[in-house]
Amino acid sequence: MQDLNEFIIIHPAASTSAVPQPVVAVPEGTFYTVLEEDQKSDFKWNVNSTKMLIDAYKKYRNKVGTFEVRTMKQMWLIIAKYLSELLKTQISDSNCQNRWRVLDRNYKKYVDNQKSTGRGKKYFDYAEEMDGLFEKNKAVYPEIVLSNDRIHIPDTSDLENELQIENENIENSPGPGSPGINHLQTDSPAVEKTKKCNTKKRIVKRKNTVLESIRHERWEYQQRRLQIEQEKLELLKQRNELIKERNNILKEHV
Repeated sequence: MQDLNEFIIIHPAASTSAVPQPVVAVPEGTFYTVLEEDQKSDFKWNVNSTKMLIDAYKKYRNKVGTFEVRTMKQMWLIIAKYLSELLKTQISDSNCQNRWRVLDRNYKKYVDNQKSTGRGKKYFDYAEEMDGLFEKNKAVYPEIVLSNDRIHIPDTSDLENELQIENENIENSPGPGSPGINHLQTDSPAVEKTKKCNTKKRIVKRKNTVLESIRHERWEYQQRRLQIEQEKLELLKQRNELIKERNNILKEHV
């Protein structure tokens, strides 16, 4: 009788270890990029960092349109990098821009409150810095400076930027049926469209008012220059008459 062991097949013990999963290649730097974005979005503004933002805006805003800073978008990228280096943290350009929009909006509300009567005066933490930035014109209407030899016409790009920001705020606002929005506080699409149109009309009207003021000041400037030139011509005529009389007197005594 043959040994039964010849017919018994002994299989090796199955491995209890997990089957290795295929390794997915992760692009280099992906993990750190996510961390950096989280840090950027979590940045909290305080009084010191906000004042640094105002100083940076004052430093770079007038350079927009030059070779160094071509666009507003590039300006915010530069400011974000500048503040990130100073504060030793990561701040995104959108974080800086959103913070500035809040500052600008609250400052204008503060200015309107200061001009109004019958209301309790409000306090704005950064009033002094913003007053220095806008040179006491409260950023409502730009100041037109008239001198003897030149006229300064302010840039109206801030008004255009404000129109763009207002449109973005309306377009990004929650619409009807959005979760977490009370149906009693939700406007219909027609009302939203009307609000958007009214916003455009209001800011375009403000811009037209500024442009009309610029035209009027320019016309007055030209009239003043014309008057000065006429006075110069009169003085030259008088001078020539005096020279002519002097020459005639000299001829009589020769």
